[in-house]
Amino acid sequence: MREVFEPDLVYCGEHLQRHPSDHMPVCYKYGSQECRFGFPHEIIRESRFDRDSSSILLKTLDAWIVSHNKYALSACRHNMDTRYILSGKGGKAGMFYISGYITKPEFTMPETLGLFHSAVMKMDNRVQLPETARAKALLARCIGAMTHKQTIHAQQCARYLLGQEDVMRSH
Repeated sequence: MREVFEPDLVYCGEHLQRHPSDHMPVCYKYGSQECRFGFPHEIIRESRFDRDSSSILLKTLDAWIVSHNKYALSACRHNMDTRYILSGKGGKAGMFYISGYITKPEFTMPETLGLFHSAVMKMDNRVQLPETARAKALLARCIGAMTHKQTIHAQQCARYLLGQEDVMRSH
């Protein structure tokens, strides 16, 4: 089993977890001069608890590989960043990041207005419609413009294709 798992894990690590050493534009998204993801990471030969920062420092043998759980990586086969969120500043920062990430809108206001503008400009004004019918057609165009530009994750797409609900229940 190990002879199959280990090479697959190396493949996933290299193709899904490696941060490019020349970085990406998103690394400097907010005008920072340093990579906002903290790459390259410090090499840590052995996992340990750092009393000064009250942090768990995980073993890191490659400065450009994103922290991950090898079993989850192999099973899910997509990039991931595993972090311990215990308490204090790190816990609070993690809470703000996660809540901001899961509630961010699909489109910014300027993007939404641009899509609506494009939809309005494409309306055929030569065809005379009653006011209610024209309003419905315009609304349909605006919604169509937004759904046309919407992106969804592969997992969400699979749920739709399998006819499953787009909801998560706590229990």
